[in-house]
Amino acid sequence: WLFNPRHYEQVSYLQPSAVLFHVRDYFPGMGVWTSEEQYNLDALAERADLITIAGEAMGECIPVSARGKVRLLENGVDAPAYIAGCEEVCPADLAGIPSPRIGLVGSINSKIDLSSILKLSKIRNDLQFVFIGPVMLANGHGDDKLQNVWDECLQQPNIHWLGLKKHHELPAYLAYMDANMMAYRTSEIEESWVRFINPLKMYAYLAAGKPIIGVDIREIARFADFIEIARGPDGWEAAIDNAISVDSKGTASDRQAVALRNTWDSRVDEIEGWILEILSAG
Repeated sequence: WLFNPRHYEQVSYLQPSAVLFHVRDYFPGMGVWTSEEQYNLDALAERADLITIAGEAMGECIPVSARGKVRLLENGVDAPAYIAGCEEVCPADLAGIPSPRIGLVGSINSKIDLSSILKLSKIRNDLQFVFIGPVMLANGHGDDKLQNVWDECLQQPNIHWLGLKKHHELPAYLAYMDANMMAYRTSEIEESWVRFINPLKMYAYLAAGKPIIGVDIREIARFADFIEIARGPDGWEAAIDNAISVDSKGTASDRQAVALRNTWDSRVDEIEGWILEILSAG
C-alpha cells in the first residue's frame, strides 16, 4: 500500500500480489514536480489494483485510463471522543483567555493565512485567536518571511499559542472555543495544492459541535450547510461574526451528526470491503 508516487520503484522489488495506492494530496501542485515524478505517478496508477483518494478533487491527478479503479476514501474522526469533550473541564491554559475564542488547531505552516489573521487581530481586539500545534515555518520547513509574520503574531495581546497538545487532550480544547477555524491561504500560485485538500481537522471540528469558519475550497464548501465560508482574505471578519453571533450554519447536533457519518470505523469498513473485492477477483 503506497501513499507517495516516489515509492513506485519499491513495487518491482516487493513483487506484491496486489497494489493499493492512496492519494492523500494533489501531488503535481506540491512544490517542484518533475517529469520523473509524473512518470512514477502515472505508472503507479496503472499498476495499482485500487486507488483511493482523500478528496474528490485529487482524482484530477490520476490518468484517465486508471480512474475506473478510483474510490473516494476521505479523512475521518473519532467522533465519540470529540463529542465527549464538552463533558471535560476547560483546560487551565485556555480558561484564562477571554471569549470569544477562535481556535486554530494543527500544524502552523505555510498553508496557514497568518497575514490575514495578524491583520484581523489588530482591527478586532475583541477576538481572541488561539493556536494549538507545532510551528513548522523556518529552518527548512517553510518560508522565513512567514516566520517573521508568526513572530509578529505572538506579539499581539489577542493571539495566543498554547503549544503542542496530546491527541487525547484536543477534544476539551475544541469544546471550549467559541468557534474553530480553518484559515488556509489559497491565493498564491505555490499554494495551489491547498485547494485540493480534504482537511483532517474539519471532521474533528464537526464532532466538537462548535461553529466553524473555513476557506472557500472544494472539500470544505461541500459542508457549507454547517460551516461559515470566508470568501477571500477580506471575508474572515464577516464569517467569524456570523459564526459566533448568529451560528446560522446548522446546530451543534447537526455538525456532530455529520461527524458520526464520517468515523474512522466507517472508513476501515470501506477499505476492508474493497480489499476483499480485489482478493476475491484475484
